[in-house]
Amino acid sequence: MTGHADGRHARREATQRLILDAAAGLFADQGYTGTSVDQIADAAGVSKGAIFYNFDSKAGVFAELIHRSSAAFGGRLEQAREGRRGWPALEAVTLEILRDVDSHPAFVQILQSELFRTGRPWADVIGDARARFLGPIIEVLREVADERVTAGLTRELPPRSVTDSVAASLLGALAVAALDRRVHAAERTVEDVHAGLLQAISGLRA
Repeated sequence: MTGHADGRHARREATQRLILDAAAGLFADQGYTGTSVDQIADAAGVSKGAIFYNFDSKAGVFAELIHRSSAAFGGRLEQAREGRRGWPALEAVTLEILRDVDSHPAFVQILQSELFRTGRPWADVIGDARARFLGPIIEVLREVADERVTAGLTRELPPRSVTDSVAASLLGALAVAALDRRVHAAERTVEDVHAGLLQAISGLRA
């Protein structure tokens, strides 16, 4: 029985992945409102009923896409900064963000289009995704600021509200820079973009 159950679970996971991958491309190209369940089913090569069976609704597909993608993204950020602190951690985290956006542009485009909308049924999921992205950046920025205090370059840590704003600005800059490279400057590498970014924010370094 266990083998049959495992097989069913694997097949359901595979079906869900097909649906989510198809939905990601459509949501990125057409937006949530402009995408129908029929289009997702056609793109995924599954029946419309399979979508409702696995996710209940189009909103359920969207919410699960954001949840899974942001969880994976957040995990990679945590892994990138593991064993690092301060400026080396900031270097690692910013490079990982650039690489992630470059590898998963559809997800980032979807997130950008929905991040500032209100009244959506997945508002909590979007909020969780934002926290997953910003949390590691905020933490390493605080570490960098602490290093500056220790080095005597400044007297005290900036208020948390300032760090939060800088983190949000940095995340936005990283996302735009990575997408711009893909569309308009493919001759540049992600590492080129990263080097330019680090130079732009080098004043934060102790």
